[in-house]
Amino acid sequence: MQITADVAIPNELLQAARSGRLVLFIGAGVSLNEPSGLPLFDGLAKRVAEALGEPYLRTENPDSQLGDLHSRHQSVKELVRAIIANKGSLPNDTHRSIARLASASGARVVSTNYDEHVESAAREEGISLGRRYLAPALPLGRDFEGIIYLHGSVTEDAATLVLTDEDFGRAYLTDGWARRFAHELFMNWTVLFVGYSHNDVVMTYLARGLPSGAKRFVLTDEPNHKRWRPLGITPVPYPPADSHRALTVALDAWAELMRMGQLDHYSRVREIVSGSPPKAPEEIDYLADAITTTAGLNGFVSLARGHDWLVWAESQAGFQQLFFLAGASMTSQQFGATGLSNISCPTPPTPTSGWERLPA
Repeated sequence: MQITADVAIPNELLQAARSGRLVLFIGAGVSLNEPSGLPLFDGLAKRVAEALGEPYLRTENPDSQLGDLHSRHQSVKELVRAIIANKGSLPNDTHRSIARLASASGARVVSTNYDEHVESAAREEGISLGRRYLAPALPLGRDFEGIIYLHGSVTEDAATLVLTDEDFGRAYLTDGWARRFAHELFMNWTVLFVGYSHNDVVMTYLARGLPSGAKRFVLTDEPNHKRWRPLGITPVPYPPADSHRALTVALDAWAELMRMGQLDHYSRVREIVSGSPPKAPEEIDYLADAITTTAGLNGFVSLARGHDWLVWAESQAGFQQLFFLAGASMTSQQFGATGLSNISCPTPPTPTSGWERLPA
């Protein structure tokens, strides 16, 4: 579905959200924009090296450099904690949009970040994300609710942070608690990565080892990057302009869609149908989706009139059953005169869930 003018959310993700089977897997990219202003993982390694007066060696494996620094400076994890827990770092718009979508859809949240800005944003919005779990004390990946801090949190003892190559080795290999959780997660849920580059070694190997049935998507401004196909991850593109503003707008629009009840859908469909068939992609997709619900169908039937709407309706696969009147096929003349008002439809909507689907 074209959720905004810039972003289309695949139907598989929409259905996962509606059925309570969506996980939002968030990475360091969501905490990059101000007023959060936190570094990505390589930037974090650079800041730690500079604070210790050590040379920063640009590498694809910052955890290895942090491990080397940690072997010589026992203050590394405390330095990381101080950088991330900086009181000047506050939740940004992306954190708020993630919290809204999680609340509206019942989506679980898994974070590899050390900050707790999504939870802070939720509290600002009066939202509860449910129970919180901190590594290594994690629930079963196949059955959990709430928010998971997969690599630890700065609100806890710095020693518990999964930060160095040694930490990752224990979490994903020798002890294996992070690997077990992540494997069960990817095999049992539909996962959407947000602000996650997926270029760390352990998660890359884990992703390559998953069977083709694992449902994983990523919101990205680099949809054509060569990494996605080998990892079996479906890119959901958005334009990168204006500090990735399109991503935040899309998440908010999705959250608003999830919050709508039957009366909301009924009213919005009537508003659209009161004019000519829509031309904006997001309205076209919304209407095509909405008429597969009880509320949306009632709203459409109540006002649809004229040849233009007949042509539009005929193009919708789910509408074929409506083109029969008293056992005979409806003609365009009949439709032009009466619209769909004489067709038997489900009972009018009540203010409950807006996504009660009609039988196929």
